[in-house]
Amino acid sequence: MIVIPTFFIPFIWFSQGYQLFGHDIGYHFNTIQYCSSLLYAWNPSINFGVDWGIQAPKALLLLQIPDCVLSGFLSNSLLIQLITSWIWLVLPGIGMFFLLHGLFPEKKYRFFRIFSGLFAIFNFFVLQGWQIVEKTKFSVLASLPLLVLFLYNILLEKKINAKYIILIALLFFFLNGGGLIPLFGGLLVALTVFIVYWLIRSLKLGMTVWKKLGILLIVFVVTFFVNAYTIVPTIGNFISAFQNVVTYAGGEKNFIAWEHDISKNASLVNLFRLEGIPDWYGNPAHPYANQFILKRTYIALSFIPILIILFGALMFGVHYENDEKRKFFLLYLWLLLVIGFIVAGGTHPPFGFLYAFAMKHIPGFIVFRSSFYKFAQVVWFPMIILSGYYLNLLLSEHVSNKIVRKIFVGFCILVILGYHYPFFSKTVFQFTTVFSTRLRLPAYATDMQRVIDSEMPTYSRVLIYPPLDMGYIGTPLDTYTWGYYSLDALQRMQTNKTIVANDLYGAQPLIEIMQQALHDGNSDDFLRVATTSGITHVLWRGDVKRSEAMNRDIPLSEMEQRLASMSALKMEVQLGPWTLYQVDGPIKPTIYAIDEQGTTSSFITSFKKVNPTLYTVSTESTHSGMLQLVFNQQFNNGWQARANTTDGKSFILQDHSMINGFANMWKIDAVNIYSITLEYMPQRYFYYGLVISITSLIGIAIYFVKTRKKHIIRKGK
Repeated sequence: MIVIPTFFIPFIWFSQGYQLFGHDIGYHFNTIQYCSSLLYAWNPSINFGVDWGIQAPKALLLLQIPDCVLSGFLSNSLLIQLITSWIWLVLPGIGMFFLLHGLFPEKKYRFFRIFSGLFAIFNFFVLQGWQIVEKTKFSVLASLPLLVLFLYNILLEKKINAKYIILIALLFFFLNGGGLIPLFGGLLVALTVFIVYWLIRSLKLGMTVWKKLGILLIVFVVTFFVNAYTIVPTIGNFISAFQNVVTYAGGEKNFIAWEHDISKNASLVNLFRLEGIPDWYGNPAHPYANQFILKRTYIALSFIPILIILFGALMFGVHYENDEKRKFFLLYLWLLLVIGFIVAGGTHPPFGFLYAFAMKHIPGFIVFRSSFYKFAQVVWFPMIILSGYYLNLLLSEHVSNKIVRKIFVGFCILVILGYHYPFFSKTVFQFTTVFSTRLRLPAYATDMQRVIDSEMPTYSRVLIYPPLDMGYIGTPLDTYTWGYYSLDALQRMQTNKTIVANDLYGAQPLIEIMQQALHDGNSDDFLRVATTSGITHVLWRGDVKRSEAMNRDIPLSEMEQRLASMSALKMEVQLGPWTLYQVDGPIKPTIYAIDEQGTTSSFITSFKKVNPTLYTVSTESTHSGMLQLVFNQQFNNGWQARANTTDGKSFILQDHSMINGFANMWKIDAVNIYSITLEYMPQRYFYYGLVISITSLIGIAIYFVKTRKKHIIRKGK
């Protein structure tokens, strides 16, 4: 019953050909190619290549399964989005329903299960995630109630059932939060509170805990093994990159300043009302927030959940149940709620000093800088359950007339749906008066994507122009007159060809030199850099939405005229306001060799791209002398070159440095070398983890098959 109201929502959102993309949604029209890229630690299609293990953890691949599977059968991207959006919409409610059905299966709790299941789907913490379709967040929201259910059965039941150990491991295999550690903040708090409270209660009752603690260790180990495919590379990348990320973001002070800004509206009163969402405040263009902040009716309604809980506690007590296990669960929720108010408030008074202390003095805690987004789940989760529980008690204990009960149930469901009416609105995705994440992709953009995919060579690199806009937020943004707004270039969502832009993915000085040359109409300066860096095409986008700062520059029409008049460019195709130009010059290949005078050598006869992290190079073994091997991917110490000689020896090239302002270069004595292998070594983390994960999953499958056979044999006897 909880899924019935959700059926209508995707049809509202995706009506009239609209889809959800842009901002931080990360939706890719080239779904299968994007999923394939997640298998590797290096992505060559972004600028001159980026470390994809840091930018896109391997766990994201599992969250893309619905999109990938449907893409194999359906060609309509709108229909694919409609189906997958409905799946992610109902998942938090399904997880909540299973938890409550597992702990409160009796018929008298049917309303409790329905109410809290609906509430888990229809609330503003979830809706905030829908503006940018946070699959990672939805997966964590769906996994928390299931984790609590499985832990409940492991720690509170006398007989230990091994299936719950395996279910926890599989739970985080599929609902993995994209492997993004900060998103698990709320879940980690809920897990810690559960175990600590169980431990204190068990010791107080004189129960032996060592066996169950051993089981928890097994749970941790099995979960680690099953998810090693993403945990191993994440640990490897995190250790090497964490300090660089903190430094790049401005250091500890900037992180704390950001946290102050995020939590400035996370007061206890707002959290009591299940509000305090940072996006709501100081944003007059927000599609619905001002209704709930300013209108008295909505303000009054926002207090209903906490008033139900407080009234219920006064009327029935904090644990009305006779069952000790259910008492444990209810007291756990109360304890979690109190702690949730503290951590979700971040640096907001009265407990903010604790959060600020943790950010300064607890190693690694700084990754939880956006406290509300990371920990508000710890408030919503117990509030949703407790409000449903006490409403159910009120209904079962004080309403005996069946007709009145049905009216009461219907009224409560209508209140949830009516209060959260923005779910049924098309404007919920409009985050400014100009930009939205609910858009229709222009036909010319789709047509240009087909041209790029079908008519351009695999090695092509497309520089987009005009540059991404720095004038909106001080960070490069791709913005269009038809409403698209994102940190990432639209074309990367469409094609797997390499798209080069002045964004945050490296080689900005080099890219800015080329874009300035285009701006000035200077063919010589442009060709000098473009040919060396492998730029084969330039894509003009005449429909960009420029900020006021960028509008002070020359008009778009003049920029386009300068581009069209450049001798370095040859127009290939024009589709609407987009024009694709070919660079008319000697483009350097992905891999080549030069001598000490900088002249291209014939040492390399051919090369093959095995995958984005592995290249094999064939060479002339009769060649001799010192050369420079150039690999036109963004310089990274993770790249390793191994030379193979005609006398059967193999050795790693040690002299590795940057050349041309971005590329990898190795100095090499070319005597007797017949081949060279280029490998991005962090990819091995994924291979090691994948072997562990596959082996663990095979072991789990064997266990279930044997268990099933034993069950059938017992049943037969």
